Amino acid sequence: LGQVNHFAARWTGKINIATEGNTTFYINSNDGARLYIDNQLVVDNGGVHNFQERSATIYLTSGQHDLRLEYFEYDQQAGVTLS
Repeated sequence: LGQVNHFAARWTGKINIATEGNTTFYINSNDGARLYIDNQLVVDNGGVHNFQERSATIYLTSGQHDLRLEYFEYDQQAGVTLS
């Protein structure tokens, strides 16, 4: 039997937007990841898959906004990048 890994992680924090306007977020992940800004789903890269990138652009006012990145790993390679 090969090595199997199944896990999930959640990162939370704040993002400071210096100048209001459109902001683009990118998630590159192997298996599922979702990004929420102020509890609104912004980027959905869910599902079981090899590394793939998804992005979305939203309008944000200046100041701090809540950020939450949720990730799950089903099997084999694991990784997630938020930019």
